[in-house]
Amino acid sequence: RASHLTDQLLALAFANEVDIDMKSETVHLEELVTAAILQRNALARELNVDLGAVGLENGGAILANKALVEGMLNNLLDNAMRYGKPPNQSIQEVTVSIQLQENGVEMVVLDNGPGIDGQDIERILKRGVQGANADGSNQGMGLGLSIVTRYAQLLGAQCWLCNSAHRS
Repeated sequence: RASHLTDQLLALAFANEVDIDMKSETVHLEELVTAAILQRNALARELNVDLGAVGLENGGAILANKALVEGMLNNLLDNAMRYGKPPNQSIQEVTVSIQLQENGVEMVVLDNGPGIDGQDIERILKRGVQGANADGSNQGMGLGLSIVTRYAQLLGAQCWLCNSAHRS
């Protein structure tokens, strides 16, 4: 847990540094997603998580800072695997989806967990705010989603958090 917290604090520091000198390059989302999933395969098996991706054949090359995109993806996957446990003890599913849109690329991380109370969706994106797990406990430090939000802001991207296929 201390290692995870250290990584997140370093990610916040990185956001401040990148804000000063952000370098962009062509980033191939299908490669980042594949690497992120392969990196988590052992943990996924250990946690009994069905981890996968769809839409990788769509490609999805974007001009962005690769480290920021990786940071967003890694935090979203880690959150989904850690907190997206279904309440009925069915198989936990976490999927990354890449979809080409008219004005860019949409990368979505989906899980089949219990979701977040609607009133907490905006609040939970702020630094230091934790959501409750399915069992009502708070195990995180409230940094992961705020890192994702900050990285998206630096990239000029949009970030949504919702409980269904519909954005809120």
